[in-house]
Amino acid sequence: MKRWIPILIMAYILVAISWWGYLLFKKNNDYYVAMRSSTVDIEQLALIEDEHQRQSNMIIGEGVVLAISVLSGIGLIYRSVAKEIQNINSQNNFLLSISHELKSPIAAIKLAIQTLLRPGLKEGQKKLLMDRAVLDTDRLERMVENVLISANFDNDRFKVYYEDVDLQTMLSCIVTEYKQLSNRTYNINVDLVHPTYKTDQSALRIILDNLIENATKYSEISMPVEIDLTASESHLSLAVTDQGIGISDNEKSKVLDRFYRSNDENVRTQKGTGLGLYIVKRLVEELKGTIVIRNNQPRGTIVNIKLPAGDNS
Repeated sequence: MKRWIPILIMAYILVAISWWGYLLFKKNNDYYVAMRSSTVDIEQLALIEDEHQRQSNMIIGEGVVLAISVLSGIGLIYRSVAKEIQNINSQNNFLLSISHELKSPIAAIKLAIQTLLRPGLKEGQKKLLMDRAVLDTDRLERMVENVLISANFDNDRFKVYYEDVDLQTMLSCIVTEYKQLSNRTYNINVDLVHPTYKTDQSALRIILDNLIENATKYSEISMPVEIDLTASESHLSLAVTDQGIGISDNEKSKVLDRFYRSNDENVRTQKGTGLGLYIVKRLVEELKGTIVIRNNQPRGTIVNIKLPAGDNS
């Protein structure tokens, strides 16, 4: 729908209401003039004057209320339609993005298998291809998992399951995977009171994976990614810091919306579905935690996550 169409409709309704209000007001004045010219009694003239004033106030008041009501209704409809159009466009962009994102690891896995079928490959080459295929399979699995989790949020089917989690081992495994995919430095700082903590292992892994992936994706390969994980008796704190392109202040809340992708050219050139930070936000909410996005200095982004810890072993 063209955005000027509802504006044109609102303008027409406002003009129509104003015109009918003017006609009623004019008719009321004409009636008052006619009645006054045909009456000489002073008391009756006073009654006519009061009636005229009452009718004038009623026409003006009801006209204003009607205009406000109609325009408010049209404004709400316009906002709803605009929001629906935005959601449809976002979903279409998501479908295009996810289609492209799914094709990349599938093509890489297919190429690795086709290469493995060639005779004469050395064992080292075979292992390298198989390791790469496993990493691409993991990447494909994570993308599918993100889509399924997003669907579970819509259907209110996501459930939190608390269990003992070895945080340092989990973080080390994730970072090792990214080191294999990207020739980048990851600085890890872990400060834990207990070796294990009760939390949802799957949810925490998805949070870590999405935040580290974003930091890796939107910063230069020469810049290290800082990961700080600390835990006290009462809570877990996670901070993922990059020195990348950063997030503008007016987009810090928008990037947590589903399917949202910045119009920044540096962001658009990177692969993405607009689900990562949305899923992080929803998982943090399910775990009764908080998420804050801040600017890094001199450049980049810091994402802080704080989660309440369960009973520790």
